[in-house]
Amino acid sequence: MLVRREVLAGIATLPLAGSAFADSALIGRSCWDDLTKRGLYLPLLHEARGFKARGLQIRAQIFALVGDEDAAFRTMTTGGEAAATAPDLTGAQSERALDAIAREARTRQIVILNEAHHISRCRAFALEVALLLRSQGFEVFAAEALNDDGEPNAAKILNSGGPVTTNFGLYPDDPVYAELMRGAGAAGYRFAAYEARYDQMSGEYGDAAIVAREDAEADNFVANILKANPLARVFVYCGYDHVRKTPQRGVAWFAARLKAKTGIDPLCITQTAGVPPPDPALENAALKAILDHFDPQEPIVISDGQGHPVVVSEAMDPAPFDGSVDLSVFHPRLPYVAGRPGWLAKAPGRKAAPYRFAMPASADGLLQAIPAAAAMNANAVPADQFPVRAGTHEAMFLVKYGDYEVRFETNDGRRALGTLMA
Repeated sequence: MLVRREVLAGIATLPLAGSAFADSALIGRSCWDDLTKRGLYLPLLHEARGFKARGLQIRAQIFALVGDEDAAFRTMTTGGEAAATAPDLTGAQSERALDAIAREARTRQIVILNEAHHISRCRAFALEVALLLRSQGFEVFAAEALNDDGEPNAAKILNSGGPVTTNFGLYPDDPVYAELMRGAGAAGYRFAAYEARYDQMSGEYGDAAIVAREDAEADNFVANILKANPLARVFVYCGYDHVRKTPQRGVAWFAARLKAKTGIDPLCITQTAGVPPPDPALENAALKAILDHFDPQEPIVISDGQGHPVVVSEAMDPAPFDGSVDLSVFHPRLPYVAGRPGWLAKAPGRKAAPYRFAMPASADGLLQAIPAAAAMNANAVPADQFPVRAGTHEAMFLVKYGDYEVRFETNDGRRALGTLMA
């Protein structure tokens, strides 16, 4: 079984900038250029289908950003699920996750929420958290996905009102992540980068690369955010273990280093082990036990009989988050709606918008809804995107109210089909 730390040690520098994949053995240079210059997604999908085991995490992320949630989960199913042990839920109590976060965040300056990079649902929940925190006075949105390592500088572009494009890198290429950033910007957040730069990682490999990256992230956070405003209230969105504020197997991750350098105790929230896959057969024993016991209808957090958060391990890492986080979120099982994810159909602000093709699709491809305000940009990230089969006549978008340009991408390229008013 692959452990995520081994994966991270091998690809620690990949997310550092929008062009990070250009020189990677996992993705060809021409494929990455196709994506960034013309906003094409199918070349990446074709490469993902040909990846070997060492491309596991990147492959799953690509499936997620093209809207194939089931393939993303199956790619990351490596055997760890079955090994997870069901927790003792005697005396355990559940609480609506947003209520718990609202209560705990009131006295905190920094809130850190993590994600599994291959689970777009994490990003939909992150927008809910971001809007909640904004109502409490949080003002800065800091994300691992942003960078200040050369051009384009994603944070500066967003702060100037620029569009979310595929130039920003793999994470924001996901339409759900793009909508997270659009929603945060519309709510009045100022975006900030803290990711490690290439010069801060130069020459490091394996665990040394992880250590260098975590330390650089903490230093950059202080320099880019707290130096100008020591009292800034910041919502941080990161991946996986970066949320840990206690060392794991000898490695102090971002949250732990930030706490040590600043003396600020962040509210740390994990959700990576709490998202049920589309196929219930892929649920590990721990997640299954929790969802069977509480049967939540919305995201929840759980405390044991002593008031401690109930946390479990997740697929790529058998080490749970015990003592490393303040809250652990568990998402409900939700059935698909007209072939689309139920969680996306229930996401606040989104609505079902049926779309009938002006002409039948002649080949398999990707159907995309681009916000009309950004449609002039060939590489604007869609607000919604999903695969459709040849001969499809009608499909259902799940988008926010507004106007969209509908595009259809096949192996022959991409064309505009018309407009959508949601």
